[in-house]
Amino acid sequence: MIQHLSKMASSLKNHDLIVPIPLHPQKLKTRGYNQAKLLAQPLSNYFKIPLKDDIIANVNIRPSQTKLLKDKREKNVEGIFTVKGNLKNKRIILVDDIITTGATLSEAART
Repeated sequence: MIQHLSKMASSLKNHDLIVPIPLHPQKLKTRGYNQAKLLAQPLSNYFKIPLKDDIIANVNIRPSQTKLLKDKREKNVEGIFTVKGNLKNKRIILVDDIITTGATLSEAART
């Protein structure tokens, strides 16, 4: 894994932030942790890129994506995120725990 991360280092060095995909506060309270943040933290440490978990907020609780087809997943995540702060001209690495269709990451990036 370290060998793979070392190969990625040159392509990631110009990024400003690592941002984990946020859970809705209600889901975070139930689960007790954000698994995307747990994945993002070692990346932040390894690549020396600041992790910011308070820039994007999940403001609309929705059903789990796990049993939805692609078109329903895209619809399910529409409008769930809001940005807190100015991200203009920032190069951001978004981290999610599972990527199936990419709907959640696409919506976060669009937002």
